[in-house]
Amino acid sequence: MRRLAVLAVAAVVLVGGLLLLVPVLLPKEAVKTRIAEQISAWTGREVSVRGDPVISVFPSLSVQIDGVAISGPATMRDADLAEMESLTGSVRLLPLLIGDIEFAAFEMINPKIRLVRDGADNRNWMFDSSVAALQLAFTGDVPLGAFTLVDGRIDFDDRLTGRRETLDAVNLEIDWRSVSRPFVLSGSATWRGEPVSIEAGARDPVSFIKGRQTPFTARLGAALMTIDFDGTATGLKNTRFGGQLDLSSSSLRGFLGWIGNPLAEGASLAGLAISGEAAVDKDGLDISTAQVSLGGNTGTGSLRVGFGGRPLITGTLAFQSLDLTAYLSDPGSLRASPDWKLEAIDPDWLRTVDADIRLSSEQVTAGRLSLAETATVILVEDGVLEVGIAQASFFGGALTGRLSLTDKDDGAAAQAQLRANGFSLAEAGRMLDLDRPLSGQSSISGDLSTDGATLGDLLANMDGTVTIGAAAGALPGFGLDALAASMLTGAPVSAIHTGNEPRAAMAYRSVDASLKFLNRSAFVNDARLETDDFSVDLNGLIALKNGAVDLAGNMLLPDASVPPQSFRIRGSVLEPELRLNGGN
Repeated sequence: MRRLAVLAVAAVVLVGGLLLLVPVLLPKEAVKTRIAEQISAWTGREVSVRGDPVISVFPSLSVQIDGVAISGPATMRDADLAEMESLTGSVRLLPLLIGDIEFAAFEMINPKIRLVRDGADNRNWMFDSSVAALQLAFTGDVPLGAFTLVDGRIDFDDRLTGRRETLDAVNLEIDWRSVSRPFVLSGSATWRGEPVSIEAGARDPVSFIKGRQTPFTARLGAALMTIDFDGTATGLKNTRFGGQLDLSSSSLRGFLGWIGNPLAEGASLAGLAISGEAAVDKDGLDISTAQVSLGGNTGTGSLRVGFGGRPLITGTLAFQSLDLTAYLSDPGSLRASPDWKLEAIDPDWLRTVDADIRLSSEQVTAGRLSLAETATVILVEDGVLEVGIAQASFFGGALTGRLSLTDKDDGAAAQAQLRANGFSLAEAGRMLDLDRPLSGQSSISGDLSTDGATLGDLLANMDGTVTIGAAAGALPGFGLDALAASMLTGAPVSAIHTGNEPRAAMAYRSVDASLKFLNRSAFVNDARLETDDFSVDLNGLIALKNGAVDLAGNMLLPDASVPPQSFRIRGSVLEPELRLNGGN
């Protein structure tokens, strides 16, 4: 036992003595060369080392060297891949005892990594793996180690599109003992002021290097977005991913602003979640059998996001129900606000994305608006949004048409071609929060265009035509019943109460009107109202800027012996006043 103890002490002393002699016996130039050679073997790139190595024994055998730089590929000499303030490598002891210098781990202090894509679509991060592949072919493996990046920065420079991005405060740990062993990465960074956590792992990286497939997992976590992927990665040069993708965001508005596509201030956009089988390559992301949830609305279908200077989103989604109330302003609240006309219109976000999305839903609600069996196409291209309504059930009738919104330097331009047939006028009135009696079956056809920088401008600048028809219902009377009774009884004009009671209901058989929008006015042409007791013809205009009304009317009774009575309706759309011609 005593002999064994002596031998153990002797071994410890011997190893300790060898370690103490390492800084003296280990050639610094050889260490410097070996570091450059090993990094070059992994990357296939030229490596330069500016400083001289500093060898330490305690607490472990390591080498620190300053000013290490990794060049770009031969075709991109102006795109060096990385440089670092200092590099520390821990040396494997056993290979060293037989004269071989091998590093078990590297720690990179303040590395500056540049990822560059040039105008010819060359990328400086695509490594030439031929050296590692040859080593693997002859030795069966390539020893690597553990890598740590401390307080680094990653700059992305896409010279093809002009896009630039930066990751700051990059702290990563990479465990990759050898080419044939699993690859594991974890760490954090800051992007656009938000902290981001990163995790990734490849079970068979050597197959990936050789252009084949490896099981691959990844997770990206941030306050505004979480992405989980579990699947496979294929091919080092033209990498493709396939597997289950789960993406979620607590605030769609916040996320879009974070990634550089901010929306104008408005109604809150609730959380977004997308999951499904995904395929990703350099051209885009495809999600089949996708399940999409936005603000509690869940739909299924397929989606594709095409990568490029401006993302292109395409897909087909079907919803059982779609509630848009949270995203749209209520017409009643807009009308009640004295400043609603000053609300700015700035759809410049339309220039940040293109889209071609087909939506269908059994039920769509937006405040008091309710549609059923809808089929809609949403197109966005070059700053123009187009919404095509192929079909929709609208308050018992049918709605079809097209809406467009175009971004302009001084606001927006809008167009609408809508056809609504056979709908309930009472239900439409409740949707608009009108406090006037409305009923009957109605149809509306409109073809309008406008432009402006505010909601008030869009209203005032309308140009086009609208035709309206309704049958078998009730409308506000505006004193027309009293006027007809006066004509029938022959009561003097001064005794007629034209009292302007617009909320009193008046039954009608039919209403037909045509409105021409031009020069900030709506011109009423040959509007006709028919009831069981009288008929009325109206012509005139409504000022779009302030809602002022000036209509000339003529009332006829079925009894031809009673002469017609002319009158005027003035005041405003919300508070009209009926006056007899010649009256005050």
